[in-house]
Amino acid sequence: MDDHRLSHSPSISGLVGYSDAEGGSGFFLGEDDYTYWNAGLTLGVDKFSIDLRYWDTDIDDGTADERFVASVRSKMPVVGDR
Repeated sequence: MDDHRLSHSPSISGLVGYSDAEGGSGFFLGEDDYTYWNAGLTLGVDKFSIDLRYWDTDIDDGTADERFVASVRSKMPVVGDR
């Protein structure tokens, strides 16, 4: 029977940011400034880590709506590392 163990403790992280374009150019989706944020949970199992994250902005045009994103990473062995 395979024994799969957590490679590190689960971690919770988040980010809040603000972007402002001087001059009112509407540089991103017609917005001069906007706030963005995310929050997520990362779990490690064997050589893999799985990140589940919620992203959102205060832009209300439908293009930058909230999203749930899942990503998987794998640690690859380094050549010559023994």
